[in-house]
Amino acid sequence: MATMHSVAHDALSETRSWILAKYTKLCGMRYEVSGTSGDLRVTVNGHLLIVSIGTSSLEEFSLSITPSPTIKSKENDVFFQVVSQHSSYVLARFRIKFMSENDLRAFSQLVSRFINIETTTIRPQCFARDQSVDRVEVDPFQTVPSLGVENDRKRANSEQRPCNQPSKVFCEVRLFL
Repeated sequence: MATMHSVAHDALSETRSWILAKYTKLCGMRYEVSGTSGDLRVTVNGHLLIVSIGTSSLEEFSLSITPSPTIKSKENDVFFQVVSQHSSYVLARFRIKFMSENDLRAFSQLVSRFINIETTTIRPQCFARDQSVDRVEVDPFQTVPSLGVENDRKRANSEQRPCNQPSKVFCEVRLFL
């Protein structure tokens, strides 16, 4: 029978790696990397999470830091935010997209040993009302409804901008006429 100590030791010594479809950096200058040849991957080595392309590390942090990283999952995407221990300064904010749901499930199972992962599901809704829109006004600091689903892609927060970089607001609006 495995003891609690041996189970914890096994979790810390286990190294797993998954090939990614995409990596998107969301803090500072935004950029995306697509995994085309299998060289874009996420690795969990004990309590250390590493996102890399080839031999270059894109992100690296401990899953057991305080405060705990924010990790949210939706479909095959996983969003990460790592905040400084002594302030609300954002150290890392990025999103990764797994190649398959099975990869996401295995990753989530391993990472959930260290930290809770918030999972969001999208349910399609039927629209019985008239869908025509004459005029749309968007306040970028409020959530934007998109097909009846709250859009959680607010990007503006002046307290979390590193090095006095200008703020950018990304807003997605979908109109179906």
